Amino acid sequence: MPADEGARLILTVRFQQWKLQFERIQRRQTLSAVHDFRVATRRLRAGIGIFSPYFIKHTAAPFDHFKKFARLCGLARDLDVTIEHIAAYLPKISIREQKGVRYFLEQYRLKRQHEGLKITEAFSSSDIILIENTFFDVIKSPIMIVPELPDLRAFSRQVIDAKLLAVYEFDAVCRRPLEMDALHKMRIAVKHLRYILEMFDNCYEKKLRPFIDTCKHLQDQLGSIHDADVMIDALRSAIKKSSKSHLSAWLPLIRTVETVEETKRMVGSYRQFRQQDVIAGLVKLASIRMNERVHTYHDFVKFWSRYSIGFKEELQHIIKDKTP
Repeated sequence: MPADEGARLILTVRFQQWKLQFERIQRRQTLSAVHDFRVATRRLRAGIGIFSPYFIKHTAAPFDHFKKFARLCGLARDLDVTIEHIAAYLPKISIREQKGVRYFLEQYRLKRQHEGLKITEAFSSSDIILIENTFFDVIKSPIMIVPELPDLRAFSRQVIDAKLLAVYEFDAVCRRPLEMDALHKMRIAVKHLRYILEMFDNCYEKKLRPFIDTCKHLQDQLGSIHDADVMIDALRSAIKKSSKSHLSAWLPLIRTVETVEETKRMVGSYRQFRQQDVIAGLVKLASIRMNERVHTYHDFVKFWSRYSIGFKEELQHIIKDKTP
């Protein structure tokens, strides 16, 4: 398939999938709707990032909408996952320890409520017809084909190889458990590779599916490690604040609430808990998350050590095989 024809087809399909999820989340902002819209936005942006520079009418403006939506729904989804995780720990700890954890959970629920209002406003004020018309005005414009990459499969080889090498830049550093920033960046690199493999799977008669599954597993493991790192850091901060004996330690949080009723609830919940109970619950949750983080990281290193060499060689063999 010619590269320009393939580019338009991929971007059209990705946009239609994105539009379906946009309309779904407009109707109701459920947990699954936010997650599915986030994934659809990421897949569309992956295609835009690969192909848009080659279109004659390429500018950043028509695609700014997708970046904004990705940021909004990304934060909301992260909060949803965190809230689910914290709530799941409550039955595993004592009544005394639950006090601090419930207070911590309430913070996240208030943040999620605030983000939900932002999403509702963004979706209600967005003109989907204008977004669609602007998007297709760009991708229907002439495309500048790179001479040495005349067809979609040839184009995909270069893109996949670049994304693959980006993952392996972290091969050494990812084996050090406290390299949190590097592990997070590796997760992003794996995610980008996965979306590119999904995009070009049809060019290789679905032979990329096992590699997509491996990327998904790595992404899940690295994502769990990152979630644990973020929560542990937040718990350390909360423990530090809880060690103070005056209400002003909680004022930054109280300022985030939207109504007088919410403020009263926050102040009331602060006063009814003894501080040692609050700290006990936060310390318990932090210890649980640190233990989980250790085990998840161990599983990741074991999996990566087993698959890393063969994964790279086999994938490069498939994409460099010119047999259709």
